[in-house]
Amino acid sequence: MNRKKFLIPLLSFAASIVIAVQSVSGQVAPEQLRPRAYFPIMRKSPPVQSVNVGFEVSQGIQRPDNGVPLVSYRPTIVRVTLTSSTPRSNVSAWLQVFNSNGFLGSVAAINNPRTLKATADRAQLNDTFNFRVPTQWLNGNVTFRVFATNSTDYAAQSQAQTFTFSPVPPLHVTIVPVHYTCTSGGSGTSVPTPPYDYIINNFTRKVYPVPEVTLQVHAPVAHRGPCTNNVPNPSYQDWGSMLDLVTGIWQAEGTPVRYYYGLLNVYCEYGCIAGVGWLGGYRAAVGFTGFDSNPSVASQVHAHEVGHNHGVEHMPGCGASDPDPRFPYTDSQGRARIGNTTFPNFGLDVFDTPTLYPFYNYLFDYMSYCRPVWTSDFVYNLIRDYALRYNNAANMLDVAEASPHFLVSGRLMEEGTQLDPLFIIETRLDDTTRAMMFDNPAGMAELELLDAEGNVLATHPIPLRKTSHHDPQGREQLGFNTAVPFVEGVRAVRLRQGAQVLAERVGGQRAPRLAPVITRATTNGSAQTFSWSAQSDNDQALRYLVRLSTDRGKTWQMVALTDAPSFTLDATAAPELFREGTPWIEVQASDGVRTTTRRFAPTAEDRLVAVEGE
Repeated sequence: MNRKKFLIPLLSFAASIVIAVQSVSGQVAPEQLRPRAYFPIMRKSPPVQSVNVGFEVSQGIQRPDNGVPLVSYRPTIVRVTLTSSTPRSNVSAWLQVFNSNGFLGSVAAINNPRTLKATADRAQLNDTFNFRVPTQWLNGNVTFRVFATNSTDYAAQSQAQTFTFSPVPPLHVTIVPVHYTCTSGGSGTSVPTPPYDYIINNFTRKVYPVPEVTLQVHAPVAHRGPCTNNVPNPSYQDWGSMLDLVTGIWQAEGTPVRYYYGLLNVYCEYGCIAGVGWLGGYRAAVGFTGFDSNPSVASQVHAHEVGHNHGVEHMPGCGASDPDPRFPYTDSQGRARIGNTTFPNFGLDVFDTPTLYPFYNYLFDYMSYCRPVWTSDFVYNLIRDYALRYNNAANMLDVAEASPHFLVSGRLMEEGTQLDPLFIIETRLDDTTRAMMFDNPAGMAELELLDAEGNVLATHPIPLRKTSHHDPQGREQLGFNTAVPFVEGVRAVRLRQGAQVLAERVGGQRAPRLAPVITRATTNGSAQTFSWSAQSDNDQALRYLVRLSTDRGKTWQMVALTDAPSFTLDATAAPELFREGTPWIEVQASDGVRTTTRRFAPTAEDRLVAVEGE
């Protein structure tokens, strides 16, 4: 017996009606030839009721009253508290989003469906419907409304609530890998292993009030210092030298609206310094690559030190020096929490799998020395305010042409003032950068540039700034690292406060003599060592600024500030520098005031171009 089924859909709101017709050969009962119709059960949609819900819009930290300002285009999770006196199971919700132009669209809750209860606990992430809103919708005044239903006996539409999202400049980061050569405690070299995305992704982007964090990588820089078991173990002075190097790079490259961050491997088996940065004024800091078992600590240190660059002091707790007395949420042990019972702030990771951080069991503010860490609204707002003042993206444009400047740096210490040798760089300082450098300095000094007869050629105010760590004796130090316009005929430099001369340097009668050749040697496989010879007038100690160029002298990157007439870089760690062979090398020798610069090119043809360009 052959049978055929013909499925004929009939129009229906809920489903199709199917009529089955059997075609039969042979003898069958008459009733078997009758068409049979199967009608689905038709359900009536439940009436939509109006409900009041609680909205909590979080971009990393939020108060129950939504008092933390919202940032345009930053990843955002909207938590909606919806309850029902009668338990409702299998309820799904959608967030409807509007702006001044009308309806933008709707998004489903990332934890659909769930059961509605009579009460909801804010500390339980799944007690709310949670929505991840497209970032492109989040600018200006944005209105949210929620629709929820289980398609059987429950449907609800909430009231609308409007929130304001305001622009904040992105955070632009330049990683400066530190190629560290051991001078004691071993004979090795060390350079951080790329890629470096973890420095910004594991923590910084989660707690900074910015729409995005961008990353660039600078050429590696060379530093020589002590090691332990061939692993860098820099002294306090080494950390200061590396900070000066990274700050000098930022100065030499035009003080862009980018935060330059030196990155190095550090021996930290029994504790170590993990980072150091300027307290406002300069966009420069240095930090370690973290522990092998927990690289996320490196991102936390980055957020901490760059937070100092935003003018944020330490928050109280666990031995942090000079904590900000205004911090509002300290516990019984004086540690900085992210909230308290009066302000029950909750942290929320809005980037990865959403993770909730209630104030009472998590966390300490990351600008303290306590662990584990998140951000308080207090620090979040401090960084936001600073970024609005000084991180305007328009300043990334070349608003002024580069011109010769003296690069000048130093430290004010109890045992005396250190005034570093002058170098000459081509750079620019726009008005915003100058305002940032003079914003709330820890003190002021004056830099005098003098001729051979002791006449003052120019005087410049110098803002003195703190760094994030005290010296080994626990004493605070002030420092400076800035650029002042170049003038001809400078033979001495003097730093003073009022009538008191803090430090003075006098140049030789002749500029340093720098040999027109350079020696390249290969050691430890891929480690390239470059050396030269130089001599100063009256045997004064020389210091060297080194730059490299991969485009035959069109552009340059600073790679070293060193007392030694040599530096070492790893070709495998900087393939872009060695892709076309040996890069051009520029060495500037300074006797403290007077300088001599020579460029060394790897081929005879390049040497001619280099000489013409001097």
